[in-house]
Amino acid sequence: MTDLNTAPAPRRRRQYAKGLTTALDTLTTLAGQLHQQQVGTAAEANGTRSTDVLAKAFEIYLQTYGETPEAAGLMSTLADYHADFGEHGRTSELLESIIEYRRLTGDDVGEADALRRAASSYSIQGRADDAQIARQKARGILVAHLNSPALTVFESLVNDEAVLAGDCQKAPDDSALVAEISEPKRGEVYWAKLPQFPNDPHQPRPVVVVSPTRHNARSSSIHVAPIYSRTSGHRCNLPIPFKSGGLSDGSVIQCNRVCAIEKSLLRGTLIATLQSDVVDEVLRIGVDALNPRNYEGS
Repeated sequence: MTDLNTAPAPRRRRQYAKGLTTALDTLTTLAGQLHQQQVGTAAEANGTRSTDVLAKAFEIYLQTYGETPEAAGLMSTLADYHADFGEHGRTSELLESIIEYRRLTGDDVGEADALRRAASSYSIQGRADDAQIARQKARGILVAHLNSPALTVFESLVNDEAVLAGDCQKAPDDSALVAEISEPKRGEVYWAKLPQFPNDPHQPRPVVVVSPTRHNARSSSIHVAPIYSRTSGHRCNLPIPFKSGGLSDGSVIQCNRVCAIEKSLLRGTLIATLQSDVVDEVLRIGVDALNPRNYEGS
């Protein structure tokens, strides 16, 4: 075996590049594995997080190769990781850097997609004006292109705008979302982040607790149903019979989206308490939605 220090320069460069690529691949793989374990759970605050590992991989890549499409891809993944942890301020900062990089390199469609994602992040932070400007810029770029990638991004942009128009629930400031809820009761409504719906730009959103109170007190996970400010007309939308706290008139429960989440994902103060018969109806509609007969002919 040839010693690396005595090998010819071209060979040393190739071996160094190969070793660096392997190290970067290992770091990004580790970051992905950590993220799957940590997102949606109460990960230890003082432990190594997926964002830390991926940020180190990005730093090494940037110092070695400079600003490249691959570096922008790593930054994009890092932005997604921060979004999954609810760190939307950091998410938007990273996306703004991606927007600038895509603009400087002439990647119009990439710039438009980053603008679209930034708009969703701004919306979650309550930065409505910034979100509108970003969407307008993205739309202006996309209408000048007729290729398949542009149409795909344009479709995602339209879907984002439809969700925004049909859902105006606004979460309180982050400072009001610190306290954890240790013993939520059946029928209570809180703010929560739902990892099952990562493309929902309005997170955290109100949810109603549908699992039994006794279960909630002794388990780390609970079952909730998401609440939207407007109905989509779907038969599984159950109107809430009154306006209370952070719920707007016309709010509905999406009964077919009952899901399990970690109790630690509930945040803020109690928004409202729904009657037991309303929760019973949520579960009845949700179970009925799973009946095979409802899919006949679809």
